[in-house]
Amino acid sequence: MDEIKQCLKGSISKADFTSAIADLFKKDDLTEIVSTIVKKLLENVKEDLRKEIVAECERVAKERTGELTDRLDSLEFENHQLREKLQEAKKENDKMRSDMNSSDRRSKLASAATNQTEQYSRKFNIKILGLEEKENECLRERIPNLVKEVTKINLDKRDIVAVHRIPGRQGQPRPVIVKFWSLDCKLPIIKKRKDFKQNKGIRLVQDVTKMNTELINKLSRHQEIDSAWYFNGSVYGKTKSGKRIKFDICDEIDSKIRV
Repeated sequence: MDEIKQCLKGSISKADFTSAIADLFKKDDLTEIVSTIVKKLLENVKEDLRKEIVAECERVAKERTGELTDRLDSLEFENHQLREKLQEAKKENDKMRSDMNSSDRRSKLASAATNQTEQYSRKFNIKILGLEEKENECLRERIPNLVKEVTKINLDKRDIVAVHRIPGRQGQPRPVIVKFWSLDCKLPIIKKRKDFKQNKGIRLVQDVTKMNTELINKLSRHQEIDSAWYFNGSVYGKTKSGKRIKFDICDEIDSKIRV
């Protein structure tokens, strides 16, 4: 034993081993090693997190894209249905407008025909304005006497088909309508209307329909029309340039002037 102990005296001690280990791993080196390990671990964790985040984003994007695609398809389908309904509504609207225009044309033509018929029925009439009303007056006797007094024309009782007053403006004598048997009876009298105005202060005018009267007033207010009048069943207007035009109640005045 003594010999063995003697041999071991030159061997490395525990303290020497600990010192050697300490020298091998100095503090700075150990810090660097730990930092490197931690950095590597963090890089690995970051890469794993990045991959997980990317995967999750792709999953969410794909899910949302699918939802948006479904909604887009639904909107396109609804839009297609709305376009079809709009097209149908447009067709119905066009048809209604066409029907209305057709009805309006037929109505205007009917009104024009009615107006012409009514005006024709008045071609033998004369309207007397401003003739004083008398109590218990007999117009069948008074009118021939008035005509003879002013024009020296003798009217036979058979020359007058009908005579009567019609409603007029308040405070003024009601107009008198005289219907003659023929134009041969009417024309000589209407040609003397200036004499009636000068001698008796009364006016003799043509018996014009309400529609033709409105047309004459409309023409008189038009900036391109110099004068408007009724003659022999029709309404006429004279432009400022001197052009004489025959008008109907259905005519567009501006268009008729430009023709």
